[in-house]
Amino acid sequence: MEIEEKRNYLRIDDCLVFEYKILTPEEYVQEKELFFKQSSGVEKVKLKYPFLPLPFFGEKMKEDKTEGSDLEEIFLSLLIGINEKLDNLLQLIGHEQSSKETLLFKKPCWANISGAGIRFYTEQPLPPESFLKIRILLPLFSSFTITTLGQVVRVEKKEKMPYEVAVNFTDIHEDDREALIHYIFVRQRRLIRAEKCEAE
Repeated sequence: MEIEEKRNYLRIDDCLVFEYKILTPEEYVQEKELFFKQSSGVEKVKLKYPFLPLPFFGEKMKEDKTEGSDLEEIFLSLLIGINEKLDNLLQLIGHEQSSKETLLFKKPCWANISGAGIRFYTEQPLPPESFLKIRILLPLFSSFTITTLGQVVRVEKKEKMPYEVAVNFTDIHEDDREALIHYIFVRQRRLIRAEKCEAE
């Protein structure tokens, strides 16, 4: 899916866990053909927890809350978090390959991100206009990962810094994009609140 050029996306600086793989033009064509036949990150979470409405799924939480429902939601979130951690541990114990594929044990890195693309630092320059497959761990939900295809639009060498690479998302599931936008708004509100607290 091509990027909507007319839509302005809010950008934010953040520390995120992500990884990328450089694709040859031939690999990019193959990945692109399969991309929208595969489930989005949001669809995978919905399939695993169909009973759990979450705001970034575009679903409304229960408005008719009963006494103790807030506690139930917190308890449910904790149980899901424990379940996700157990799943990841079992995968790591059972399959060595899983440890290479999971993002949970990777170190967060600085990124400037929006619904349209990502900018990050790398020790080695990436060829301009090269294609990437990017996986991003979004901390909206335990182990919630979105996958996108992108193209390098700019590479700059920073003084006393690694290379700064800007990538446009060329293919992203629309529900994953909406989840990413939701995360950026939530994160921005938290940062603004933190700045206000420090100023007081």
